[in-house]
Amino acid sequence: MGFVVKCCSLLVLLAAVFLGFVFLYEGTMFRLLPQDDVPGLMNLLNSFKADNSAAKTVEDYDKKFNSVPDVSMVNDYYNMATDFYEYGWGQSFHFYTQRKGESHEEAIVRHEKNMVDTLGITAGMNVLDAGCGVGGPARTVARLSGAKVLGVTINDYQVMRARNHTERAGLSHLVEFKQGDYNKLDFIADASFDRAYASESTCHAVNLEGPYGQIFRVLKPGGLFFSYEWLATKHADRKNPEHARILRDIEYGDGLPPLRTLEEALAAAKNVGFELVKEEDLAEVVPKGGKPWYDRLDMGWLQHKLTHVMCWVMELLGLAPVVRGHRAGGGRQDQDLHAHACAAVPQARCCRACCSCEGCHLFPSSSCCCCCCEAGSCAGCFERRCQARYRSEKVGSMISIPFAK
Repeated sequence: MGFVVKCCSLLVLLAAVFLGFVFLYEGTMFRLLPQDDVPGLMNLLNSFKADNSAAKTVEDYDKKFNSVPDVSMVNDYYNMATDFYEYGWGQSFHFYTQRKGESHEEAIVRHEKNMVDTLGITAGMNVLDAGCGVGGPARTVARLSGAKVLGVTINDYQVMRARNHTERAGLSHLVEFKQGDYNKLDFIADASFDRAYASESTCHAVNLEGPYGQIFRVLKPGGLFFSYEWLATKHADRKNPEHARILRDIEYGDGLPPLRTLEEALAAAKNVGFELVKEEDLAEVVPKGGKPWYDRLDMGWLQHKLTHVMCWVMELLGLAPVVRGHRAGGGRQDQDLHAHACAAVPQARCCRACCSCEGCHLFPSSSCCCCCCEAGSCAGCFERRCQARYRSEKVGSMISIPFAK
């Protein structure tokens, strides 16, 4: 009996040491305390408890998304998401491909250096960052090139965060930020910039001609514009219920209007006067031995379940706001998913809410135990790693598009 008690005590001690490392060590994702002015979990939870408007912001966003997406919807989204982005991703709100042995931070910088090299940005140039977030790419561009960068974002809170980060980095002499709508850059004179870029930001525009047209106007003759753009691939079919649901989930989860195709993006650029220089589908570019752009979204089974449980507990305890029908722990959404899945494969006998092969990609949070992929049999469970891969290969894509004026 004494041996069992000692073993249990040792396990408790080891668990305490492990949890202390996970939550307190500054290098871990789950740190409780802030690190270099980046929020910790305690900051995120306190913001929900202290700010009674959090739930209302979520509800406002939900209403706007389900009616007519607009600029205020995007502003609501980033009021909710900015701290979480910084906490879990960093100061550069964009994806990247990852080379073998390359860290998250190194891949981010390489991705941004690609913009500098492609645009030929050099010291003394004036550069516009349209939709700058908290300024991660702007600071990298300035640091690598010596150019002066103006970042514009619709969100006041992001402007405050961007200025604070820039001052701490000692780059305030090169980088500045303004609150504004990139659809209406009235505070910027014509032909003011040598170069411009948008790093996964114009995807929030209801109409691409809006930001593209304003960027064309403020560029000098012969100027270049580079866009990392979120687009639907050629495989996406909104008439297909499963594709439509995937697209809508991406759009809802990222504050987006309906995703456009590459052809629509190129047509918008041409309509405002740009000439295409080059385009590349980064969803198809995977460095040898490296990782695709969606790898950090590709959660394993345990990660997914822990995230699901953590969200449910936070909502249950009132630490996170809840919108009716969107509680992580279940409710109307899960019931709808189960009903849709059972309708997709009615002959399956895996469990009460079985999924089709593609349905499994769509419903990773449902209670189905496996995918019925071969004649309605339990051929294997794809819940662990398919959602992000399916989205990237079949529906969602990221495109690099430099344009010339």
